[in-house]
Amino acid sequence: MALVVACDTGGVAQFPSATSLPEHERRPDGIAVDLTSGPPAMRDDGRTDHAIVTLRTPLSTAAAHEAVQVFFAAIASENIAELSASLAPGAIMLDMRAKANRKRARGVTAVWRQRFRKRQYQQLSTQLIYRQGDVSTYRGDEMDALPIRVRSPQDAERTRRTDIVLCIPIATHSIKNERLLGNEIFFWLRRDGDRFVIYRIVEDTPP
Repeated sequence: MALVVACDTGGVAQFPSATSLPEHERRPDGIAVDLTSGPPAMRDDGRTDHAIVTLRTPLSTAAAHEAVQVFFAAIASENIAELSASLAPGAIMLDMRAKANRKRARGVTAVWRQRFRKRQYQQLSTQLIYRQGDVSTYRGDEMDALPIRVRSPQDAERTRRTDIVLCIPIATHSIKNERLLGNEIFFWLRRDGDRFVIYRIVEDTPP
């Protein structure tokens, strides 16, 4: 025989009220935390498949001209330290003379140390070396427009879209029948922060 005990609550369900619940220390309301990461590294260009790209403001060609001006000023003062400041690490120089069967690359600084020992380049300090209006500018995607004699098969791989090449026709290349500079000099320049630096020079080097 089963014994059933029931309480008469008048047919209404009984639940604990807020006043009868045990008191606990209130915790702060939950908040959504979205840990934001920093912006991606700055770059010169981007692709459509990049979700987020931080682009640098392009440098004007005036910045490239400034690097070349520093270079020529260093030559006219025979200042190797200033000359090196205008160069990228490992900058090379090549001879584009027709008699040079092989355009052997040499370090720019080493070349000019030797040239300063052979000739008096300080004579150029009072001369107009080149005219700004004669300079030709080539963008990184215009390498095919450069004269064949200064091009290299590796240019397509080594040259960046943001690189600039300046062709400088030399106004004063000789003083007192002494040849100091070639007829024209080509400078390859690449962005380095907020400036351009020279990473390659091609010249019809005086013998």
